[in-house]
Amino acid sequence: SSKKDGSSMEKMAMCVTGDAGTFTGVYQNIHKTFAEIGWPIDYFFWLQHPEAGPKQNETIQELRAAVAHLDPKGVVIAQEPPFRKNYRCTNITSEAFRRADKSSRNKLQAWWGDAMKMKLCMDMVRATEEESSFKYVSVGRLNPNVAFYRPIDEETLDLIREADFPIIPKGRIMCGSKTCRNDQMAFLPRDTAEVYLSQVDSYTNCNGTFDGPVNPTERIEHLLEDTDFEERLLPYTTVKEHRVACLRAGILNSNVAGAEYSKEECESCEAHFNQKDRRPCPAKYRRICLE
Repeated sequence: SSKKDGSSMEKMAMCVTGDAGTFTGVYQNIHKTFAEIGWPIDYFFWLQHPEAGPKQNETIQELRAAVAHLDPKGVVIAQEPPFRKNYRCTNITSEAFRRADKSSRNKLQAWWGDAMKMKLCMDMVRATEEESSFKYVSVGRLNPNVAFYRPIDEETLDLIREADFPIIPKGRIMCGSKTCRNDQMAFLPRDTAEVYLSQVDSYTNCNGTFDGPVNPTERIEHLLEDTDFEERLLPYTTVKEHRVACLRAGILNSNVAGAEYSKEECESCEAHFNQKDRRPCPAKYRRICLE
């Protein structure tokens, strides 16, 4: 069947990109959750793993087996793409050069690495479309370290299927007073996916003034500022090694003013995974966490 034009099939591409992390523990959860969409989904993977290389050790073999469970159309498991500095891009704020995480990367390098994986995944999507002479109706992007604690509600599934505008999740972002959006996943109309998943081009092609912020969560706000999009409560959380972050599931927005916390969501997550999140509630949510 077709939708919108004769060359677009009712089919979604899903780009799973980022650090492979805990994917071997969550892949079945992801597969089951998105099977509920009721459309065929073609999965594409660009996963970073520190042990990736020509020799396939046991860890990489286990990761490849998990990826194969989703019958992917394209797979890359590799080391972090090496950052390529654009010397023509000179007008970047000092904020971009502050340390981003526990690694030695600054914010520009961290955003570039994540955005480059998305672009390389989108390249695989386009190649599949060209080989098959069709276009996907929509493209999703998913962090490989998430898990769902209940099915996505039917109204949200309808919006994902219709693909008339981007759907992004509510949730904890920790970006202070700035306006940010959740970057753990997105469900995008095909045209919007070109902009979202190729955002690294704004740095690669920069010649003088860089367009917008390098903080990924602020970047989404910048990319979608002229687009009608909707934030939905998607019942997921992140999974770290030996820990499911159910406290995160209860935090429903990013803004310091008007912090919104749902004890029910946190408890629903804990019940599903049978795991208590014993970390302290973040200070800005402490009052509502304790209610």
